[in-house]
Amino acid sequence: MRSLKKIASFMTQYNLTLSVAESCTGGLLSSLIVELPGSSSWYKGGVISYCNEAKQNLLFVDPELLIKFGAVSGEAVEAMSCGALKRFNTDISMAISGVAGPTGGTDLKPVGLVWISTQSETVRQVKSYQIDGPRNIVRQMACEKALNQMCRLLKIE
Repeated sequence: MRSLKKIASFMTQYNLTLSVAESCTGGLLSSLIVELPGSSSWYKGGVISYCNEAKQNLLFVDPELLIKFGAVSGEAVEAMSCGALKRFNTDISMAISGVAGPTGGTDLKPVGLVWISTQSETVRQVKSYQIDGPRNIVRQMACEKALNQMCRLLKIE
């Protein structure tokens, strides 16, 4: 993935660190990151917070936020990325939550709905995407979209 190589170069050049919080991708984003040689110099780690309890306990997400908006929401991924920054004490973070399918979708949150938050200490981008396809495609495309969104945040298109 070209965007990941750009992020790696940027992180190394500016001596920055990254953390991630994943739900529907189940560690796939972290796996892609650690495939890159040298990623240990800028990638501090990630949390797979597949259930709400993990989001609360590991990423400090307020349970009331999850009750009000749900785990698949802009509010939840923003809180998850804030939690990753705090948990790992990093400069930037990414968070992903969504409905990978094939079941679990609703009219308001259909299968393929993915929310992504990318942030630094001063800038946040929270965006939703509708990804069509089977579960593995939703997970892969969610990672790709998160990396592209991070490139936009860092202005390294």
